[in-house]
Amino acid sequence: MPKSERRSGLAGESVGRLVEDAQKKREATGRKRDRSWELGRTKATYDLPAEVIQRIKDIAQELTAEHPNTKVRVSDVARLLIQAGLEQYEAGELEVRLHPKEFTLFPD
Repeated sequence: MPKSERRSGLAGESVGRLVEDAQKKREATGRKRDRSWELGRTKATYDLPAEVIQRIKDIAQELTAEHPNTKVRVSDVARLLIQAGLEQYEAGELEVRLHPKEFTLFPD
């Protein structure tokens, strides 16, 4: 059994025809996806607690449910929250308290 059939659980000529038809359509248009915009895009990752990541995902789902004709991306919600936090910080509306952690290699 070919790998593709094992992975998808689908077998038969119909799947092969669907894939073949999709490839023919893509070749017929003569277009390739233009991803040049992505080259100049800055991507950032942050080490966030799982609860924060889940809450951001929940907000995206809530907003999508409120606006059924729109798909709100998780990255857009994260960007919005970071921008709002920066604006509040710069306006002096967000107080940051530092709590230094003690770090020892070998505890006593």
